[in-house]
Amino acid sequence: MWRSGIGLARLISNPVRRGESPDAGGWDKRVAFGLAIARMLECDSKQREQLEEEMTMVFKKFCLGAACCAGAIAVGVVGLSQVVTAGGHQEHHGKIAPSLDVASMDMEKLGAAQMEAMTPGEHHHLMEHFIGKWDIEVKMWMAGDAQGEPQVSTGTSKIKSIMDGRFIEELMTTTLMGMPYKGRGTLGFDNHAGVYQSMWVDNFSTSMHFFEGSASHDGKSLIFYGTMGEPGLVSRRTVKSVTRMIDENTHVFEFHDLHIGETGTKVMQITYMRAG
Repeated sequence: MWRSGIGLARLISNPVRRGESPDAGGWDKRVAFGLAIARMLECDSKQREQLEEEMTMVFKKFCLGAACCAGAIAVGVVGLSQVVTAGGHQEHHGKIAPSLDVASMDMEKLGAAQMEAMTPGEHHHLMEHFIGKWDIEVKMWMAGDAQGEPQVSTGTSKIKSIMDGRFIEELMTTTLMGMPYKGRGTLGFDNHAGVYQSMWVDNFSTSMHFFEGSASHDGKSLIFYGTMGEPGLVSRRTVKSVTRMIDENTHVFEFHDLHIGETGTKVMQITYMRAG
């Protein structure tokens, strides 16, 4: 029991045994604290009382230093969040942002930037094309559209506007490979980042799929890129989607697996025809 206590004290005081460099922060405090424990375990009751008082003082100083560090980190994180929320373009490359002097900020400018970031604009209006109920025809190629005839199925899609016109949400039902398929997606435009963003989940996977992209110059196509896994084949591959708005009642979605090569990459095509 005594040997175990002394060993623990030495471990606390020895950063090398704990996988740290000797110059790690707080090393001198751990040495003092660890040695004090070792000394206390080997002394009589009177000496132990004196050492307990010394250890209490060391521990209080150590806790005070830790509290100051934690406070500095918290201020830095708040500063970073203020930069991001305000729409600033400072890049800290993973470092904690310095604390910001709130009193010196141009609150009117920050408020205007926030309003611009949250207000739907022309890119959000473009998404209004997709709102409604649709009949869909799904074509799927297992190894790309250059490899034989596709599997064909039909289904429905319901797309609605959410968050006061900032996003649209789709709920799709169909069959794939003879099995019932349900998918839900969200599409939006991030004013601050300047890109379209989408997220998709379905009952064929436990993954959440994220994509980013842009609209064509004529506003008739949306092009997205992202990554997806393929269980049993690859853990991550680059994919591309293209959605073409043919007319007000028709649009076509194409999904390309760029892992296939330069040609014959289309693995899915969904034609949306406005219902009713």
